[in-house]
Formats: sequence, structure tokens, C-alpha cells
Amino acid sequence: MDYDVYETEGFGLQSGVALPMTRLAYKTHGTLSPGKDNVIVYPSRYAGTLADQDYLIGPGMALDPEKYFIMCLNMMGSGLSSSPSNTPAPFDGPRFPKVTQYDNVRLQAQMLREVFGIEQIALAVGWSMGGDVPRSGGGLVVHVRPGHDGSAHLCLPDRREAGDHQRPRLE
Repeated sequence: MDYDVYETEGFGLQSGVALPMTRLAYKTHGTLSPGKDNVIVYPSRYAGTLADQDYLIGPGMALDPEKYFIMCLNMMGSGLSSSPSNTPAPFDGPRFPKVTQYDNVRLQAQMLREVFGIEQIALAVGWSMGGDVPRSGGGLVVHVRPGHDGSAHLCLPDRREAGDHQRPRLE
């Protein structure tokens, strides 16, 4: 297994269902800088695997692990993270609850905070449904703060009560 899994209990979805145990598979490339300001979030496409993303990551490429801490994330429903095929009853198979892009973004942001202490990201990228996560405005991009070097930093959604699943307002 060349990826890690974040697990959290009682993760509430927008549908109102709380999964007893929610899993988020992820793989990192590069080194997190001391200022935690070199983070690129790269969600997988729907039904894609983390290995599908490797060909776009490498020294001298746009996703350069010598410069950035690249966080590849497998979306819920895509097999490695919580999915119909790996979630136990009563949410197995066709009983797996509806999962939204916003649910994925909230879970990803929670993992980034809890595991790595990351509060903002430099960039969110993706393709297919993985590209919809950063594009959706589902929460990863709430504020854009200019950096001291003229760059922009995209901030994670503000912390919310466990039962509050409304989309944050974009400011």
C-alpha cells in the first residue's frame, strides 16, 4: 500500500446521514514547508485511483514535488476512500448514502487540519470530477489572501459545527 488513510467517526453528510466511520485515502509527494505554504490539493477523478495521478507529478513539472507538498486525495465513492464497496452495513452497496462534492471538500479540509495542521493551500487542481472539487466553490476556496511575494493563497473553509452542512459564503 503506497498511500495513507485518514479515518474519522461520525462524519455528517449534507444528506443528513452520519457515517459511523469515514475513510479518506491520500498520498503525498514532496515535503511540507515549515510555513506550510507550499500545499497543492489534487483530488482524484471519480472512480480514479491515486496512481492515476502520478504521471502529472515530477521534478521540473508543474506539480513539482521538489517545490510543493502535493496532496493527492481519493474522493468518497471512488473505492479507496469510503465507498459502497468497502463500507459495512447498514451503508454498504446500494445503501451507501448520497455524497456531494461539498462533503468531499469538508472531509479533505478536516484531514488537512487534523493530520498536517494545514489551514491554507497554495493551489487546488484536478481533472474530470476531481477538477470539480476546486472549481465548485464547495469550500476549499473561501478567501484568497495575497502573499508577501505577490502570490495568492487559497484558504480552507472556516470551521463549522458538526451539524452545520451549509455551504460557506464566498467573500
